[in-house]
Amino acid sequence: MAAVIDLRPPGLATVSPSTQKLLGPPGKPFIKFTDAWQLGDVSDKLFNIKVSNQVTYVIHEIIPVNDEILIDLSNGTATSKNLYPTAVNWLYEINIGFRPGNYMVYVQVPVGTYMDRLHEASMRPNVGNVTMRYLGAFKPEDSPSGDKRLFIYAVRDLEPIILETYVDSGSDFEKVVMDIVVNKCELEEIVNPTQDQLRKALEISYYTEQRGSATT
Repeated sequence: MAAVIDLRPPGLATVSPSTQKLLGPPGKPFIKFTDAWQLGDVSDKLFNIKVSNQVTYVIHEIIPVNDEILIDLSNGTATSKNLYPTAVNWLYEINIGFRPGNYMVYVQVPVGTYMDRLHEASMRPNVGNVTMRYLGAFKPEDSPSGDKRLFIYAVRDLEPIILETYVDSGSDFEKVVMDIVVNKCELEEIVNPTQDQLRKALEISYYTEQRGSATT
């Protein structure tokens, strides 16, 4: 199973050094979205990958020390990065690697709601708190550019995924660079799947399943 935001351990993100384990070619694997997906185009459906191709992209920002920016991966606003598909039957597998630097990244989906938090209301990322700023943070070494381990799965109309990026103490400014591969997968629905196809499918869970039902 994969999750909408999927940080994989070393060795599970690559097929060989510097070669990422991306979806495709056709049938490798089939894609199954769980019924928790609140998007009728994909919810509880099985798909074959008709074709896939990879597009590289780089996000770079200059951020002052002890400051942050919100990087919106979705489409449709003046500041968003437009990395989501805009048509049905497309899945974008977004593979992200971080270049070295003194910064941390937190995932919000939707905006303002952190993916990595604990049940206690106070136990959520907070860059203004010297302890909570380290809760749920990705550091560049967790998904380095040469071994990208962070995968995000986006379809049309998925809620915005935000990368809150904070520069920890250090020099006056930090250059934050994210190397990205967008694996564009055209999907074809399998209306009457066999049990064998379902068994072989990569199931992608919705972000609410990944985070759990706790509201704090």
